[in-house]
Amino acid sequence: YHGDLLCGSYNGVYRFSLATKQFVPLDTTLNRLLPHVCDMTLDANGCLWIVGEGLARYEMTTGKTELLQAPFMRASERVCAIADKIYIGTSGYGVYCSSIHQWNPQQVEGIKSRFVHNLLVLPEQKMMVVGTDGMEFYHTQDGYVHRHKSANGLPLKSLYNGAAERLTD
Repeated sequence: YHGDLLCGSYNGVYRFSLATKQFVPLDTTLNRLLPHVCDMTLDANGCLWIVGEGLARYEMTTGKTELLQAPFMRASERVCAIADKIYIGTSGYGVYCSSIHQWNPQQVEGIKSRFVHNLLVLPEQKMMVVGTDGMEFYHTQDGYVHRHKSANGLPLKSLYNGAAERLTD
Protein backbone atom coordinates (compact mmCIF):
# COMPACT_ATOMS: atom_id res chain seq x y z
CA TYR A 1 0.00 0.00 0.00
CA HIS A 2 1.72 3.19 -1.24
CA GLY A 3 5.07 1.40 -1.29
CA ASP A 4 4.67 -0.22 2.14
CA LEU A 5 3.51 -3.69 3.17
CA LEU A 6 0.44 -4.27 5.33
CA CYS A 7 1.01 -7.16 7.74
CA GLY A 8 -1.61 -8.88 9.87
CA SER A 9 -0.51 -10.33 13.21
CA TYR A 10 -1.82 -11.49 16.57
CA ASN A 11 -1.39 -7.87 17.66
CA GLY A 12 -3.30 -6.21 14.83
CA VAL A 13 -2.32 -4.68 11.48
CA TYR A 14 1.12 -3.18 11.00
CA ARG A 15 2.59 -1.15 8.19
CA PHE A 16 6.12 -2.14 7.17
CA SER A 17 8.17 0.53 5.43
CA LEU A 18 10.41 -0.95 2.77
CA ALA A 19 12.50 2.24 2.90
CA THR A 20 13.14 2.38 6.67
CA LYS A 21 12.65 -1.35 7.43
CA GLN A 22 10.43 -0.40 10.38
CA PHE A 23 7.03 -1.66 11.53
CA VAL A 24 4.42 0.76 12.87
CA PRO A 25 0.82 0.04 13.89
CA LEU A 26 -1.58 0.92 11.08
CA ASP A 27 -4.06 2.28 13.62
CA THR A 28 -4.07 1.77 17.40
CA THR A 29 -7.89 1.89 17.61
CA LEU A 30 -8.22 -0.75 14.89
CA ASN A 31 -5.64 -2.95 16.61
CA ARG A 32 -7.41 -2.65 19.95
CA LEU A 33 -10.80 -3.55 18.42
CA LEU A 34 -9.54 -6.45 16.28
CA PRO A 35 -6.12 -7.60 17.48
CA HIS A 36 -6.07 -11.12 16.02
CA VAL A 37 -5.77 -10.95 12.21
CA CYS A 38 -6.39 -14.04 10.03
CA ASP A 39 -6.73 -12.33 6.65
CA MET A 40 -7.30 -8.96 5.02
CA THR A 41 -7.94 -7.42 1.62
CA LEU A 42 -8.33 -4.01 -0.01
CA ASP A 43 -11.54 -3.33 -1.90
CA ALA A 44 -12.03 -1.22 -5.04
CA ASN A 45 -12.58 1.91 -2.90
CA GLY A 46 -9.32 1.47 -0.95
CA CYS A 47 -10.96 0.19 2.24
CA LEU A 48 -9.17 -2.53 4.16
CA TRP A 49 -11.33 -5.47 5.31
CA ILE A 50 -9.82 -7.44 8.18
CA VAL A 51 -11.01 -10.79 9.57
CA GLY A 52 -9.88 -12.29 12.85
CA GLU A 53 -12.18 -12.73 15.80
CA GLY A 54 -14.69 -10.67 13.88
CA LEU A 55 -14.70 -8.42 10.82
CA ALA A 56 -13.64 -4.80 10.55
CA ARG A 57 -13.72 -2.29 7.71
CA TYR A 58 -10.97 0.33 7.85
CA GLU A 59 -10.97 3.37 5.57
CA MET A 60 -7.34 3.87 4.60
CA THR A 61 -7.75 7.57 3.76
CA THR A 62 -9.73 8.68 6.83
CA GLY A 63 -8.77 6.11 9.46
CA LYS A 64 -12.44 5.38 10.21
CA THR A 65 -12.87 1.90 11.71
CA GLU A 66 -16.14 -0.01 11.68
CA LEU A 67 -16.73 -3.36 13.37
CA LEU A 68 -19.34 -5.29 11.41
CA GLN A 69 -21.85 -7.64 13.00
CA ALA A 70 -23.40 -10.91 11.84
CA PRO A 71 -24.06 -14.30 13.47
CA PHE A 72 -21.15 -15.96 11.62
CA MET A 73 -18.63 -13.25 12.49
CA ARG A 74 -16.64 -15.07 15.20
CA ALA A 75 -15.99 -17.89 12.70
CA SER A 76 -14.67 -15.62 9.92
CA GLU A 77 -11.31 -16.74 8.56
CA ARG A 78 -10.86 -15.49 4.99
CA VAL A 79 -11.84 -12.41 3.05
CA CYS A 80 -11.55 -11.24 -0.57
CA ALA A 81 -12.94 -8.41 -2.67
CA ILE A 82 -14.28 -8.83 -6.20
CA ALA A 83 -15.70 -5.80 -8.01
CA ASP A 84 -18.05 -4.09 -5.52
CA LYS A 85 -18.54 -7.16 -3.30
CA ILE A 86 -16.77 -8.55 -0.27
CA TYR A 87 -16.68 -12.32 0.33
CA ILE A 88 -16.09 -13.83 3.77
CA GLY A 89 -15.10 -17.47 4.22
CA THR A 90 -15.96 -18.99 7.58
CA SER A 91 -15.17 -22.00 9.70
CA GLY A 92 -18.49 -23.81 9.82
CA TYR A 93 -20.89 -21.43 8.05
CA GLY A 94 -19.69 -21.39 4.43
CA VAL A 95 -19.19 -18.22 2.39
CA TYR A 96 -21.03 -14.91 2.82
CA CYS A 97 -21.18 -11.94 0.48
CA SER A 98 -22.03 -8.28 0.94
CA SER A 99 -21.82 -5.07 -1.02
CA ILE A 100 -18.76 -3.00 -0.08
CA HIS A 101 -21.05 0.03 0.14
CA GLN A 102 -23.70 -1.32 2.52
CA TRP A 103 -23.20 -4.16 5.01
CA ASN A 104 -25.91 -6.75 4.32
CA PRO A 105 -24.26 -10.20 4.30
CA GLN A 106 -26.02 -13.09 2.57
CA GLN A 107 -24.85 -16.68 2.40
CA VAL A 108 -23.54 -17.59 -1.06
CA GLU A 109 -25.81 -20.31 -2.45
CA GLY A 110 -24.30 -23.30 -4.20
CA ILE A 111 -20.99 -23.44 -2.35
CA LYS A 112 -20.90 -26.74 -0.46
CA SER A 113 -17.87 -26.21 1.80
CA ARG A 114 -18.93 -25.04 5.27
CA PHE A 115 -15.33 -24.94 6.52
CA VAL A 116 -13.50 -22.55 4.18
CA HIS A 117 -9.71 -22.54 4.36
CA ASN A 118 -8.93 -20.12 1.54
CA LEU A 119 -10.54 -17.76 -0.97
CA LEU A 120 -8.67 -16.76 -4.12
CA VAL A 121 -9.67 -14.07 -6.60
CA LEU A 122 -9.39 -15.34 -10.19
CA PRO A 123 -9.70 -13.52 -13.54
CA GLU A 124 -13.11 -12.61 -14.91
CA GLN A 125 -14.67 -12.04 -11.46
CA LYS A 126 -14.33 -15.65 -10.39
CA MET A 127 -13.30 -17.02 -7.02
CA MET A 128 -11.76 -20.29 -5.90
CA VAL A 129 -13.00 -21.63 -2.58
CA VAL A 130 -10.72 -24.15 -0.86
CA GLY A 131 -12.53 -26.01 1.85
CA THR A 132 -13.51 -29.30 3.39
CA ASP A 133 -15.67 -30.23 0.39
CA GLY A 134 -12.82 -29.81 -2.11
CA MET A 135 -12.05 -26.92 -4.45
CA GLU A 136 -14.97 -24.96 -5.79
CA PHE A 137 -14.82 -22.36 -8.56
CA TYR A 138 -17.52 -19.74 -8.10
CA HIS A 139 -18.59 -17.42 -10.92
CA THR A 140 -19.62 -14.26 -9.07
CA GLN A 141 -21.66 -12.84 -11.95
CA ASP A 142 -24.05 -15.76 -12.46
CA GLY A 143 -23.62 -17.89 -9.33
CA TYR A 144 -22.38 -20.96 -11.21
CA VAL A 145 -20.26 -23.33 -9.07
CA HIS A 146 -17.88 -25.95 -10.47
CA ARG A 147 -16.56 -28.48 -7.93
CA HIS A 148 -13.38 -30.53 -7.86
CA LYS A 149 -13.46 -33.20 -5.18
CA SER A 150 -11.10 -35.97 -4.16
CA ALA A 151 -12.46 -38.10 -7.01
CA ASN A 152 -10.49 -35.82 -9.37
CA GLY A 153 -7.20 -37.13 -7.91
CA LEU A 154 -6.50 -34.63 -5.13
CA PRO A 155 -6.78 -36.16 -1.65
CA LEU A 156 -9.46 -34.26 0.27
CA LYS A 157 -7.34 -34.13 3.43
CA SER A 158 -4.73 -32.20 1.42
CA LEU A 159 -7.02 -29.17 1.39
CA TYR A 160 -7.42 -28.75 5.15
CA ASN A 161 -4.61 -26.20 5.42
CA GLY A 162 -5.97 -24.27 2.46
CA ALA A 163 -2.58 -23.57 0.95
CA ALA A 164 -3.29 -22.17 -2.51
CA GLU A 165 -1.99 -19.09 -4.27
CA ARG A 166 -2.60 -17.43 -7.61
CA LEU A 167 0.64 -16.40 -9.28
CA THR A 168 0.84 -13.81 -12.02
CA ASP A 169 3.64 -12.82 -14.39
